[in-house]
Amino acid sequence: MNASKLTAVLLLTLFLSCFSFESKAQTDYIIPKPVSVVKQKTEFAIDNNTQINLLENSRLMVQNGNYLSEQVNTLFQKNLKTVVGKRKVNDAINISIDKKLGEEAYSLEIKDKQINLSGGSHKGIFYGIQTLLQAIPDEYLSKESGKQIIVPGVKINDYPRFEYRGAMLDVCRHFYTVEEVKRFIDILALHKINTFHWHLTEDQGWRIEIKRYPELTEIGSVRQQTLANHNRDKVHLYDGKPHSGFYTQEDIKSVVQYATDRFITVIPEIDMPGHMLAALAAYPHLACDETKQYKVAEKWGVFHEVLCIGKESTFEFAQNVLIEVMELFPSKYIHIGGDECPSTTWKTCPHCQARMKKENLAKESNLQNYFTHRIETFLQAHGREMIGWDEVLEGGVSQTATIMSWRGTKGGIEAAKKGNKVIMTPGTHCYFDKYQSKKTTAEPLAIGGYIPVSKVYEFDPLLDLSQEECKNVLGLQANLWTEYIKDFKQVQYMLLPRLAALAEVGWTYGERNEDEFLTRLKQLTKRYDALGYHYARHIFTDLEGKFIKADSLTWVGKASNTKNIYHRVDTAIYKKMPQKVKSLFTNSAGIAIAFTTNSSSIAAKWSVKNGKGLPNMPDINSMGLDLYIKKGGTWRYAGIGRPEGSYSEQMIATNMDTLAKECLLYLPTYDEITSLEIGVDKSSFIKPSASPFEGKYVIYGSSITQGASASRAGLAYPARMARATGLNFINLGLSGNGKMEAPVIEMLGDIACDAYIMDCIANPSPEEILERAPYAIRYLRKKHPETPIIFIQSVVREKGLFDEKVRLKSKQQNEAIERVFNELQKEQIPHLYLIKENNFLGTDNEGTIDGVHPNDIGFDRMIRVIQPAILSILTKK
Repeated sequence: MNASKLTAVLLLTLFLSCFSFESKAQTDYIIPKPVSVVKQKTEFAIDNNTQINLLENSRLMVQNGNYLSEQVNTLFQKNLKTVVGKRKVNDAINISIDKKLGEEAYSLEIKDKQINLSGGSHKGIFYGIQTLLQAIPDEYLSKESGKQIIVPGVKINDYPRFEYRGAMLDVCRHFYTVEEVKRFIDILALHKINTFHWHLTEDQGWRIEIKRYPELTEIGSVRQQTLANHNRDKVHLYDGKPHSGFYTQEDIKSVVQYATDRFITVIPEIDMPGHMLAALAAYPHLACDETKQYKVAEKWGVFHEVLCIGKESTFEFAQNVLIEVMELFPSKYIHIGGDECPSTTWKTCPHCQARMKKENLAKESNLQNYFTHRIETFLQAHGREMIGWDEVLEGGVSQTATIMSWRGTKGGIEAAKKGNKVIMTPGTHCYFDKYQSKKTTAEPLAIGGYIPVSKVYEFDPLLDLSQEECKNVLGLQANLWTEYIKDFKQVQYMLLPRLAALAEVGWTYGERNEDEFLTRLKQLTKRYDALGYHYARHIFTDLEGKFIKADSLTWVGKASNTKNIYHRVDTAIYKKMPQKVKSLFTNSAGIAIAFTTNSSSIAAKWSVKNGKGLPNMPDINSMGLDLYIKKGGTWRYAGIGRPEGSYSEQMIATNMDTLAKECLLYLPTYDEITSLEIGVDKSSFIKPSASPFEGKYVIYGSSITQGASASRAGLAYPARMARATGLNFINLGLSGNGKMEAPVIEMLGDIACDAYIMDCIANPSPEEILERAPYAIRYLRKKHPETPIIFIQSVVREKGLFDEKVRLKSKQQNEAIERVFNELQKEQIPHLYLIKENNFLGTDNEGTIDGVHPNDIGFDRMIRVIQPAILSILTKK
């Protein structure tokens, strides 16, 4: 290695670091797509001196100003002060009301000296804030607060297509905390969704406190166990664990206020007269057979146990419940469900039969119509309007009732033709409990079906309606039923990014272009990442691109060819090698795939053997992927493949130019990878690159060599040194097992390389070092007389600052290898070196993750010391 080459590389790195790259305008990426976007040849700089200037001193205006300030701080680490002013000023975001605009409309203009945002109401201003946040370039997400944010100039005028843009969350099948419900609301706000439909009662759990009927939550909120497999399975398996939870009235008030602050209306659903098994478990007298003992449902489906329509006490109960509900929810609408109500028990119930006779009802199903009419009249008397699922149409409802059409759009079309207001939410397009991928084995268990983003995006709520009938369609809604959604992480996964597609259908006028939408959606997922949202990352690989097996590309970082291309060593050849060592050599630490592509996006599909991660390092390192792209002669980090378990499909990098680019994709450091495909745009090329590194420099070592505990695979120190120097450093780290056993040394001897770097002293005992190191040195020297053998003393560990045992062991290990060197020097063994500079981690508790394994800071410190030391030795040769 020529020392001048290393100097040139270091100088180039420093030179490039002095430049910043131009920000891309984000206004082409906004979701939902605005009505009008006109780019300006200006830009506005936001820093900590920028003010949010409110041109109205009202509670709602101040609330909006504070919300903007909080979001800018969360996303971009800027602290913007909110002030009330009388006029627009420079170096400020000026916010005002413009009554010429519609209620939900806004106008946003980003100029060189100020940003001006106005809305037809405070609600319109809130939507403008969402657009402004998306207009700030992604490169500033979560960056240090000292840097200015440069926002490209633009003028946007915008307003929504539909007045109702909703999302429903079922908290009955599985319960979610108040904080999780609020996080759900935050997701809705990001997408300009204005209605939260809260499904609060079900057969499987009653989730709202009703003070007049305390046993609804004392008994009805608890089921003793839950179906653990699919409802369709012939044999049902149960988890044997109680599932419970409910919202107190104070909780409800808190959620409603939280939503109101984000201009989201909360519509409660109390499902009746069906789906009432939890209520019957608490109050069996409400059933037709009140002698029967009912229990909260433990599996999914439709149950025959429903409210008795013949008893007047049923109506007293329903009305008392609704009175308390209306006190908690100020919404115009109250949802009463009305779906999936069997009439089985009514046929043999004397109370119901008497009711039929008295009201002159021809058949049992008419009892539901009777019930619905009475409840609707009750709600109207209290100044509210009723929403029901489309089943309520079957017996006829008044024209003031709003119909939520879920069994396709037929019920909605019928209702619109009759003059009823309609919300379209067909199971064919809007049921987000269905699978997002056809590869269901790689997906969380779901109810079935298949609704990808493209299916949501193609939905037209106004199809087959006349212009006049279209006026009766209020909008659309996503429904998230949670039979198979056990936690809030999965709620987010099922919701996102499909909600973005539904939001655009509900907001944006005109024809839609799916390819163009997907480009914007990729950009939006960066916001999801910044906000910590869990979403279906594989959707892009399902919708577009082509994939090739990694086997056909260039493999970098391997000591030799192996039968299993993902393994570092063909361990079957070495029969006497310890089993643990064999297992570790199946890990792909240090291996990378080199290729060239002109694709604007890079994705991957990969499988790992275990998929469980490790406790002391990020999953991205141990079982994820790490992409670097060469830019300006330097390898730059470009994106990660975030693992989802044993199988993952991920978009790694997006929105790139379409010039040819050299790529290096690092494989997991610890888990055994079993398959890998790399995806690029359909129209692009992908081909093997020449190896970017020269020679073969084998590093045999411990867990530190293998990569513990770097944040990503490409940050393990052998990989970092390779990119910095252009030398091919081979990672043969063996976590806890770099002990120089004879079969392992003999394996090393079979590798023809340019240097052996033995960073293993941390693993063997002092006695093992004294016994094994001489054999290792003599064996390797005999096999390769001219190849440098470089030992590195064991690192001084932070843990040893207080742990005397750790400190003593490290001291004895280093004394042992020094003793071996002193003795072998007498034999005049050539090209033998010992690097003693090992006190580089420091004692500030910032260099390791656990006092032993370096984090990224620790590896920085390590490389500053050992890289020059190694290069100095190599240049001597």
